[in-house]
Amino acid sequence: MYLNGAPIDAATQYSVTVNSFLASGGDNFGELANGTNKRDTGQIDLQAMVDYLAEKTPVPVNFGQRSVGVDFPAGAPAGYRGGDTVTFALSSLIFPAVTLSAGEKRDSTVSVSIDGGTSLGSFPIDTTVGTVAADEYGTAAVSVTLPAGLPAGTVNLTLTGDVTGVLTTIPLTVAATAVTSQTVLISTRTSYQQGAFLPAILIAGVGLSNGQLPRGTIAILRDGAEVARVPLTAGLGFYLAPRSLPRGTYVFQARFLPNDGAIVGSDSNPVTIRIR
Repeated sequence: MYLNGAPIDAATQYSVTVNSFLASGGDNFGELANGTNKRDTGQIDLQAMVDYLAEKTPVPVNFGQRSVGVDFPAGAPAGYRGGDTVTFALSSLIFPAVTLSAGEKRDSTVSVSIDGGTSLGSFPIDTTVGTVAADEYGTAAVSVTLPAGLPAGTVNLTLTGDVTGVLTTIPLTVAATAVTSQTVLISTRTSYQQGAFLPAILIAGVGLSNGQLPRGTIAILRDGAEVARVPLTAGLGFYLAPRSLPRGTYVFQARFLPNDGAIVGSDSNPVTIRIR
């Protein structure tokens, strides 16, 4: 529930104007009967409406819905990540008139955006009206893909009718994205002549499990100790072992150091290089 665009705060007291019948809990509005500091204006509700119409006529009509049903499927996650698909069903998007009266407006589509900005798509509204008294007519099936790279926290999906405007907002929890990297170390050769013109060339390739290009650096390990760091370009880093490396056998590994703290770095398979 929102008031002037802000969520209702359970710790705050609010003043509500309502007729005496509802204020006593009538029509199953039992919570209103628990209200405190009640004050009676002494005004009859019918006369209040007559006076208002006399002063304000013509009264502009807001055809937007005030109670929209939002149903997530069973098993929907508590939190989403950038790139995830969010699916839910909407109901009560129209008033249940079989035929529209003169000047009445009705939405035919509902669009979904993030905080009223980035558009995620538009979806048709089924405006079929049946005979159920407790209706929720005006339904739509929504399936949107969240943009990649959404920061962890809360975002609001804004639902907007093509005619009546903003209908409601849906808060979504965005969880931190933990992506595991796969690092592979490749050598052009495994045996080199000491002092040769070409030193040992190691190519470290990194791929992320979500298919995105990684950002960060590669630490080159020789016999378990870091000896250099090389930048990543399009998922590849290049390292040339020094020509002065003494004769012997060395074990090289590459360690991916991601810029994004939500990505898990990884070590490559070891590669053995012999300098003869």
